[in-house]
Amino acid sequence: MSEPFIGEIRAFPYTYVMDSGQTGWLPCCGQQLLVAQYQALYSIVGQNYLPANTSVNQQYFYLPDLSGRVALGQGLASGGRSVVRHVLATTGGETTVVLSNATTPPHTHVLQKNNPIKGNAQKTSAPIADKSDLDSLVDATTNAPYYDIVTSASSINTNLNPTMISIAGAQSPTAHNNIQPYLNIMYYIAYMGDYPIHQ
Repeated sequence: MSEPFIGEIRAFPYTYVMDSGQTGWLPCCGQQLLVAQYQALYSIVGQNYLPANTSVNQQYFYLPDLSGRVALGQGLASGGRSVVRHVLATTGGETTVVLSNATTPPHTHVLQKNNPIKGNAQKTSAPIADKSDLDSLVDATTNAPYYDIVTSASSINTNLNPTMISIAGAQSPTAHNNIQPYLNIMYYIAYMGDYPIHQ
């Protein structure tokens, strides 16, 4: 294996790289380290990976925490694929998500109604403002064409009987899994090796 740069992170498909004081690698688990013990690594990593709500202590610093996370390149994705500029050492994403009005994209539902005049055939396309499309829908009480009802009403927005619409899913939904397909491997950071030179 070539000599790593201090601060370089590599992925390993096994766990026995765990540092024994000689391998020169440490797992990226967000652990706290003594500055005096890892001065070269600290000079590169600094306090970039300080946990949230943690005060800076000049005697300690923290390693990146890649436990249960994927690494994401910093900066703005090219080719218009993103409008978000990702800053070094920041985190994001959620492992679970609860669907709400804010997280559900705009969408429509098909309106269906049994029509006794036409043999109870169902209207399977969403009606538009055209009589030829609405004439198959009839009022359940008067059997009058739906088009005549909505056009003669004071407002085109007519409240439907609540029994016409059934509820699907839980009224108080629980969070669902939001994780992409994954393979668990180990990330380690080098604290021994070549010191990267700034050009």
